[in-house]
Amino acid sequence: MIELIMGVIVLLVGGLLLQPILNKKQLFNIGRDDKEIAVSELQREKRALFREIKDIELDFHMGKISESDFDELTTSYREKAMEKMKHLESLNGEKKRPVLQPEYNVPEAEQEGYCQECGSALFRKAGFCGVCGHKV
Repeated sequence: MIELIMGVIVLLVGGLLLQPILNKKQLFNIGRDDKEIAVSELQREKRALFREIKDIELDFHMGKISESDFDELTTSYREKAMEKMKHLESLNGEKKRPVLQPEYNVPEAEQEGYCQECGSALFRKAGFCGVCGHKV
């Protein structure tokens, strides 16, 4: 009988300890307002769409998908990514401008996007921003 009572107590305590882990909504939203949550979710979705576009490009170059499928898929994903980016801009207000002025300019041919932290131009395949050091 004592083993049964101890087993029930262990299960109850274990359930109480696991509750925050199982309830993901509350776990990740503590201390964040709705705007911050929406912005981080949109950024996550935008990154996922960009990864999909890169995967489609790789599949096309490897000959796994036809040119018509490639055009259709990339157009669709780019439109979705643009929607996410426009929504992000509306939530964030004005587009970020470079806070720090770089000692060099990234040539347009070698440029790919802007740093999310300081707004500086990024080199293609850059792992970090050359101005503020933020991980890309």
